[in-house]
Amino acid sequence: MLATATATVSQQPQTASVDPQNYLPGLAYDEMSVAQGRLRDSYRNLASALAGMRPEDLQRLREAAESAFLMQGITFQLSGSGTDRVLPFDVVPRILNQVEWQLIERGLHQRMEALNLFLLDIYHHERIVRDGIVPRELLYTSKHYVRHMRGVDIPNNIYVAIGGTD
Repeated sequence: MLATATATVSQQPQTASVDPQNYLPGLAYDEMSVAQGRLRDSYRNLASALAGMRPEDLQRLREAAESAFLMQGITFQLSGSGTDRVLPFDVVPRILNQVEWQLIERGLHQRMEALNLFLLDIYHHERIVRDGIVPRELLYTSKHYVRHMRGVDIPNNIYVAIGGTD
């Protein structure tokens, strides 16, 4: 959303602010809008708060957040780069209503269950290998495959209790 809003706002004079009454997201999908120029109800307060902000204000917020993330270690490294990078984020929050959140929550539960079932299978039954879905050599040559975990029973078959999913 920030990239979209910033791109839209930056086409206006530098003194312009985000006006919820005249906000046009451009060609990109924008979760703030139901239709072009019409805001979702859940975004009205946020849009009002953004109305008084200039692009430079949003940029300062982004820089402050990036600095805080870097100091707190909310970072990652690309393989071999040795350089910490801040996790991608948006200073403009995405607001979800209860129905939207429940759908995402069900999907996240399903993803974690699938991941645990996959790990249970590769460390016990290897059906996914026998059925030809995952080649044996791919599994056994993966640096993340832990051979001494084969046959080890994990409480409640929960190999991954915490996951960072986008």
